[in-house]
Amino acid sequence: MSTQHSDASSSTPAAGEPLLSPVWVLRGIGNDPGYLVAAGGRLVLVAEHDDGPAFDVGLGELTDVQWPWWWFGGGFKGTVRGTRYKISFVRPNGAPGPDRGLLTDLDHVLVGHTGHGLSGLVDVAEGKAQARLWREVLPG
Repeated sequence: MSTQHSDASSSTPAAGEPLLSPVWVLRGIGNDPGYLVAAGGRLVLVAEHDDGPAFDVGLGELTDVQWPWWWFGGGFKGTVRGTRYKISFVRPNGAPGPDRGLLTDLDHVLVGHTGHGLSGLVDVAEGKAQARLWREVLPG
């Protein structure tokens, strides 16, 4: 499994390899840090303040994906099973980063789907570079 970094050599994830990014679920006044991962045809979001994954669905179950221009390419809005999510790859001002313990939650969800664990993952690249990668993976 490779880690995606924001250098010029990483423009898209390798076929079949998981793509994992730190994200912030925008909820109005508060923002919940977490991780978004695409692996084995699945899309999983784990965020702080959620009991377990916020969602664990097939990639095709993310619908109505929009990349608002006023977010300058740093995030998207999408719907999963009737719930609208606003996901930012750029850390909001004053927001904490995601707790690395959430990677353990992802390991439990994904090991059955990919055979890979994520807990040894090194730091992930900056928000806008990750958003460009996700644009290649997500529908819409």
